[in-house]
Amino acid sequence: MKLGAHGLAGALALSVSLLARANANEPQQEPPKIEIIDHGRFEHLRLLRPDGAARSTVLLFSGRDGWDKETAVYAETLRQRQTLVAGIDTPALLKKLAEDGDNCEFLDGDLDNLGRFVQAYTHQDDYRAPLLFGSDEGAALVFGVLAQAPAKQFGGGVGVGFCPRSALHPPLCKGTSLQQKPLVGGSVKGSEFLSTSRLRAPFTAVITPESGSCDARNFLSRVPMTELQYPVRRRAGAPSAPAAAIVAYGKLAASVSPPHRRSEALPDLPLVEIEPTAHRAEHRDLFAVLLSGDGGWAGLDEELADTLAAHGIPVVGLDSLRYFWTARTPENVAADIDRVITHYADQWNRPRVMLLGYSQGADVLPFALNRLPPATRDRIALTGAVALSEHAAFEFHVGAWAGASGDESTWPEVRQLADRQDRFMVVCGADDEAAICPKLDAKHYRIQILPGSHHFDGNYENLAGTLIDGLSPPAAAAEPNNEARH
Repeated sequence: MKLGAHGLAGALALSVSLLARANANEPQQEPPKIEIIDHGRFEHLRLLRPDGAARSTVLLFSGRDGWDKETAVYAETLRQRQTLVAGIDTPALLKKLAEDGDNCEFLDGDLDNLGRFVQAYTHQDDYRAPLLFGSDEGAALVFGVLAQAPAKQFGGGVGVGFCPRSALHPPLCKGTSLQQKPLVGGSVKGSEFLSTSRLRAPFTAVITPESGSCDARNFLSRVPMTELQYPVRRRAGAPSAPAAAIVAYGKLAASVSPPHRRSEALPDLPLVEIEPTAHRAEHRDLFAVLLSGDGGWAGLDEELADTLAAHGIPVVGLDSLRYFWTARTPENVAADIDRVITHYADQWNRPRVMLLGYSQGADVLPFALNRLPPATRDRIALTGAVALSEHAAFEFHVGAWAGASGDESTWPEVRQLADRQDRFMVVCGADDEAAICPKLDAKHYRIQILPGSHHFDGNYENLAGTLIDGLSPPAAAAEPNNEARH
């Protein structure tokens, strides 16, 4: 969806019209399509559903004055532009976070969770990475979260009246690359962002007089992946920052990658292909199929795939978030994995496969492995279940990101794989309390316990090396390998 001249004019007209109504003297009423919901740390959220299918999802922060008329206009304008809107009262959120008493806040994880929740709650046909939008204090939170978040967690953000400081106390945690220092002087606690912060998603700041007072322009000129947008001047009257913000959002939404990565041969599956970046003679007949965790193809999944590729092993990744957005059965999963293995073994001329899964992807692997055709099972050099737990989920549902476990016990399937140590290996983090490893009998299962918790302290080279080592015949079973690859 490109915003050409007609799209720009439409955004301006709609924004100006709604603003005029919001500023009129007659009594104002909130738009009728608002639902009030709570989720986790977010209370009294305003949920606005578009008429028809949503083209994007936005997490909308109010300004420091709370959910006022201007914020309501933003929400309704975006809703009318086919956006699913989750509205957040910023002062209420800041108060809630302060009461929680943490040393710092990983708000990116909470918002990622919220984005998934609202899309599942409203039964969207597909998952899309949410965008962020905020005014003044909300704009500061948008910038801070984008600096805190890993790549691909959010599609980007828009901040109206952005200043590089936040009243949030305790502050945001550093996360991926947020740099900040405490505000000095005055009675207001908070943080000042540093221009050494780096974003992994684009941020557009709409400049207002308040932005000029804090020199946002100079600050953003030193931060990559940021853009300045100036208020759009109408034919009559003052320049319109809200109209400029809606235009900026439209451009950002249009630039977000499509939700699916499609293989031409298997277009119904959300697949991603990673070609090898090195040649290893010992791996010339081998490729890997990796089922991601429930967060989708990101983070550990991408890093592990890239590391395997650096060892000469091409990878086919299955995005579990998007795959299980539609309900599946163990038989469905087995049939689809069979199709993937058969197709890529032929296309890449590599007859052997490592069948790998992480987190949710690992949980469903035993079900699939036990249902694969014998000919396909014979191709599997190793099945590696990374961070395997005791329950599996075959559909993304609202409870999946509210602490609920999967629906199916993995134990009956795992028991069928006992004494197959040449083909089946379980890898767990030593500090991962949800992992199944401590309950497995090392006499019957091949177990590798690595340092760290569910994400293995980010040591993906260590994890990849452990899986590659698993291709070799195991030594005589004894105790779980707690010393592996420290």
